[in-house]
Amino acid sequence: MIKNGKNFLCKFCGKKFYVPKYRLKTAKYCSQNCTLRDNPPNQKTIKRNYGKNHPRWKGGKTIHSAGYILLNIGYKKFFEHRKIMEKFLGRRLERKEHVHHRNGDKTDNRIENLMLFEDAKAHAEWHVKQTGVAHS
Repeated sequence: MIKNGKNFLCKFCGKKFYVPKYRLKTAKYCSQNCTLRDNPPNQKTIKRNYGKNHPRWKGGKTIHSAGYILLNIGYKKFFEHRKIMEKFLGRRLERKEHVHHRNGDKTDNRIENLMLFEDAKAHAEWHVKQTGVAHS
């Protein structure tokens, strides 16, 4: 593969780094960390567009492709129904534990609509008893 760029030395740390052709005019630093350490931002003028300050912030909730509500907490994502069950129990859930929605609505996360199973096998057995069909 032919590279259309150049190698530069970082203005702050002196580390050698490759710059693609489209960044040749602006390249001075090997990383954002070096850029910020060499040019500390003025806290009054810097614009923070992360989390609640981002113009497209929707309250930290999204819908997972499986239909469950996802919470954005810091840089991690959690299923809301699992967080609600953890708060109710006063402890962290183990990975193997399953939280079931009684009415089948994956967005209805009221505690009275949630059931806790110790593992996937217990959850599947409950479905067989209720419907005669294994849960998919």
